[in-house]
Amino acid sequence: MKEELSMIEKNQTWELVDRPQDRKVIGVKWVYRTKLNSDGSVNKYKARLVVKGYAQVWGVDYSETFAPVARLDTIRLLIARVLRYLKGTSCHGVKFTKSKELKLSGFSDSDWAGSADDMKSTSGYYFGLGSACFSWCSKKQEIVA
Repeated sequence: MKEELSMIEKNQTWELVDRPQDRKVIGVKWVYRTKLNSDGSVNKYKARLVVKGYAQVWGVDYSETFAPVARLDTIRLLIARVLRYLKGTSCHGVKFTKSKELKLSGFSDSDWAGSADDMKSTSGYYFGLGSACFSWCSKKQEIVA
């Protein structure tokens, strides 16, 4: 529990403030879990401080909820936007050929002190849709600390 509280303070997860007169306090509770090894022996004990969100009333205490994942219609809009962009860039030498399979692919790579001359790192990424690359970057570290 002490470790969890120290991490909450270190990460500045919240700050302690006086309660406004027109607000109620949302409670918290400790959730304990025992992590076991494959042989059944105790590996470690975990403690998490969680907010009792179930005590809140929709429309009174909150009005929106958010999911940390993308919805399918959002992904479709993003792909449509990329396709419209690619269609308008043919005059710049960007070609997008029709393909049976429109597979979204991505690749990233980096090396640590990869240049033997100056010991600088290089990193880069590539994103493609079907047979066309629509975004790429290659960058060499500017300063070595």
